Amino acid sequence: MTENISIMSIMNPPNGYVFDEVIGSGSFSTVYKGHQLQTNKTVAIKVVKRNRLDAESSRKFYSEARILSNLVHPHIVRFIALMQDDDCEFLIMEYVSGESLRDLLERKTHLSENQSRRYFIQILSALEYFHNTTQLLHRDLKVDNIMIDHSDNIRIIDFGLAGKYDENDPNRFCGSPKYVSPEIYKRVPYTEKADIWSLGVILYLMTVGSLPFIADTLPMLSFAVRVSEPTFPPTMTPSLRQLLISMLEKDPENRPTIEKIRMSRWLMERPRLQSLISNKPNSAKTSPHDSPRNSVDPVDANSIVDRLIKTGRFKRANKMPVSRSSNVQLPDSYSEEKNETISSRLREIAKCDVARHNSIPIGSPKPIMNTNE
Repeated sequence: MTENISIMSIMNPPNGYVFDEVIGSGSFSTVYKGHQLQTNKTVAIKVVKRNRLDAESSRKFYSEARILSNLVHPHIVRFIALMQDDDCEFLIMEYVSGESLRDLLERKTHLSENQSRRYFIQILSALEYFHNTTQLLHRDLKVDNIMIDHSDNIRIIDFGLAGKYDENDPNRFCGSPKYVSPEIYKRVPYTEKADIWSLGVILYLMTVGSLPFIADTLPMLSFAVRVSEPTFPPTMTPSLRQLLISMLEKDPENRPTIEKIRMSRWLMERPRLQSLISNKPNSAKTSPHDSPRNSVDPVDANSIVDRLIKTGRFKRANKMPVSRSSNVQLPDSYSEEKNETISSRLREIAKCDVARHNSIPIGSPKPIMNTNE
């Protein structure tokens, strides 16, 4: 924390914004609570020092920004802008007041089935939307990455590990060990069913108050996940037990799809909750005063890519003309982001007036990465 405070004291915030306090830090980034000067709107600002970025952390940072810029869902944190100065990159997002699901569980140990069901349906809705929109896996679902706002609604906040199984790198381990599925531990190909496993771990943790698989070392945890079966308290309802057993099935082929989970007996016991959740993008328009263009000094992503190419971190097939006056389009930093699904999604959003902050399609002459215009 001392290091973060020191960085904050010498680092300039992005143009038009002010840092208020450090609210989190990771291996290569620091997250600040801040506000926009003109509107006084509170935001979250993820900051990375350029001299700390290696190839992998660069990939994660730009991947998360690109993915968030394509998503509009009531239970996914909203992208606002991507900016840079001479030393840093800034990912500006909606600030979610409240606490993480992990913090809530540390206070209450476990939740009632009714409260767990409400949160679970919201997470399930966001995950279904994410899978359908991007054709990617989240790969890091855990209680730390789920926020609960002051209206008692869920927001998923971290997409830095989102991607697909890479057959060229089959031994790559993705995710947090306590939430990772057996197939990832086995280093075999995996699908969206890996996210279903992680969601099952979260549901177990919410309702039981502990993780389904616990061990002192990573090899022992790997063995438990691959071989052991979870235990269930006698007070758990049979319908919830049945759902958890299916989601924590060792064989991913036998795990339910999101559609089947929606039709599970445990969720159908409270059908009204499901009717309150929509997978359609939030149609509320963003205020034109949220982030005026003139107060923003946006990044040109082509210059970022040029810099990364010079250092040998990325290769670009088609060079785009650079215009320092235009806002940023994120670099295609890895192949799994280059898919027609995302392009189609952006074109679809561009045709609709869905939360104007996603209204510029890929290939626009002036790509925008400031969503509050």
